[in-house]
Amino acid sequence: MGKRILHIITSGLVLLSVLTACSTKKNTSGTRFYHAMTARFNTYFNGSEAFKEGVLEQQKGHKDNYTTLLPMYASTFNYISGLYAGQPEIVSVARAYLARCYVELEWPYDAEDVFHKIQRDSIGSEGKREFNASYADYLIFVKQYKEAIPYLQKAVKKEKSKLQRARLNFLLGQLYHETGNKAEAYKALRRVIRANPPYELSFNARILQTEAMASGNHNKMVKKLRRMAKNKKNKDYQDQIYYAIGNIY
Repeated sequence: MGKRILHIITSGLVLLSVLTACSTKKNTSGTRFYHAMTARFNTYFNGSEAFKEGVLEQQKGHKDNYTTLLPMYASTFNYISGLYAGQPEIVSVARAYLARCYVELEWPYDAEDVFHKIQRDSIGSEGKREFNASYADYLIFVKQYKEAIPYLQKAVKKEKSKLQRARLNFLLGQLYHETGNKAEAYKALRRVIRANPPYELSFNARILQTEAMASGNHNKMVKKLRRMAKNKKNKDYQDQIYYAIGNIY
């Protein structure tokens, strides 16, 4: 969505600048429109870039606790919703992020109100993607795990970041496990491992698999865990490995 908007606006501004021969010294309707448009575009562009940098820094500095359900993420979005009131695609994305902020602040009623507004108004493909992710986050917060799964599945399919997709598959495995669907939990965790994510995420996916594995694979899994226990890389995870072996027995 961002690239498409950037291309459309940039093309329009180039054309407008040629037609009006804009200059800060001129004061015509064309130049006033041009400068208002560039100011508005720069606000959006700079905000977008700052947000991307913030998300990247948050991902770099964040350390997950794999013994609890993973968080799906970490008044600006209210401002964006007002600024781009005539562009429902941008508004729906901003509202989805706003609802996510309310969930993180533990304000479920405020989040629910925003979700109602999103569903009431028109919403594009990008808005739907962010809505699914945010609504899954909300349902997890209010402990409606079974209801959250379909929205989380959609969020996983649309997630562009390889690392975040692996994290969401781990969370999906956790939700399946919490709701008693061990077969699907095992499959979700296998997708995590196949994505070749950072070692700690992969390691914890293997450990959780021991609680979701089907009968008949016990000996194979125990052998794999014993090999992991001998690996020097896992010296700080010995308790988890032997806990997993205990789960199997």
